Amino acid sequence: MGGANRGIVLMEHVAKDGTFKTVDSCTLPITGVGVVDRIINALCVFDVTEGWLVLRELAPEITIDYVRERTGPSFRVALSITSTPTTY
Repeated sequence: MGGANRGIVLMEHVAKDGTFKTVDSCTLPITGVGVVDRIINALCVFDVTEGWLVLRELAPEITIDYVRERTGPSFRVALSITSTPTTY
C-alpha cells in the first residue's frame, strides 16, 4: 500500500464456517503491518486507531451486542455511533 493515505479493508465479518474474520492477530502471511485504518463489512464499520478497534457504524437492525458476539478482539464504541440507511 505504498503511497496510500488510508488503508480500508472490505471483508466478510464471519467466515462461512462461523469463525471470526476480525481477529487479534493474523495467521496468514502479512503483506503490510499497521496499514489498515478502517474495516468495512456487512455488519458494521470499525476504525483502527492506536491499536484499538472503534465501532463507528452499524448496519440496519444490527446491535452492538450482536457485533460483540461475532468479533474476536474487544472493541470500543464511538460516542456518536450511526446506523446505515436501509435504502440508498
